[in-house]
Amino acid sequence: MFTSGTTGRPRGVRLSHRALLANREQAGELRPAPVNAVDRVLLALPLFHVYGLAAGLLQVCWTGATVVLPGRFSPDRLAEAVVQERVSVVAGVPSMFRMLLDLGPERLRAAMAGVRLCTSGGAPLPASWLTDFRAASGLDLHEGYGLTEGGPVVTSNDLGRPAKPGSVGRPLPGVELRLVDPRGSRCRSATRSRHRAARTRSTTSTTTTTPTPPTTPA
Repeated sequence: MFTSGTTGRPRGVRLSHRALLANREQAGELRPAPVNAVDRVLLALPLFHVYGLAAGLLQVCWTGATVVLPGRFSPDRLAEAVVQERVSVVAGVPSMFRMLLDLGPERLRAAMAGVRLCTSGGAPLPASWLTDFRAASGLDLHEGYGLTEGGPVVTSNDLGRPAKPGSVGRPLPGVELRLVDPRGSRCRSATRSRHRAARTRSTTSTTTTTPTPPTTPA
C-alpha cells in the first residue's frame, strides 16, 4: 500500500496478511469494541487509503458487521445515507465532520439520532471541531492515531468515555509505543520528540514523522 505520511513522497509499504489480521484483532480487543456484529458502519473514506481499507472495511469484515459506502462525499448525501441505511457507526476524517456542521444543529442531530459512535482519523482533529460537533450532534468524535506500517491503528481514545480533546488515546492491546529523538534515543518530554517508534504483534516500524497537535497521550 502506498503512503506519503513519513517521506512526503508516495512509497510502497509491504503489509503481510498476518500484519493486517493482527491489527484487526488488536482493535477488536478494545472495550467497548469499535465495531460489533450488529453495527451498520458508514465509511466516508477512500478504500485505497489504509484507514478506509484496513481500519474500516477489513475491521467490518472481521467483525461480521455491515458496511455502507455512500460514494462521493457531501454533507447532504452522507446525512441521507445515515438515516436511510440505519447507520450506527460513522468513520471519517476531521474535515468531513467539520463539513457536517454546515447542516445545522437541528438537522445534524436528527440525522445522527441512531448513531452510537463516530471515529476520526487520518489527520489531527482540532479541539474546537470536537467541541462544536459534540454541541451540534450530541456525539463525541473519538480520535485515534495510526500509520500504514502499523496496519494501521496504533492508539485509540477510550470509546467508553467522553473523548478527550487534543488526545489520540492509548496504545492498542499488544502495541508498544515510545517517543524518540532523531538518533533513536528515548525522549523524556513529549514536546521535544518529532519521532515515534511503534512495535506491534506482527510488525516493527520506526517512523520519522513530524507530529502536528493533537498528539498528547490520554
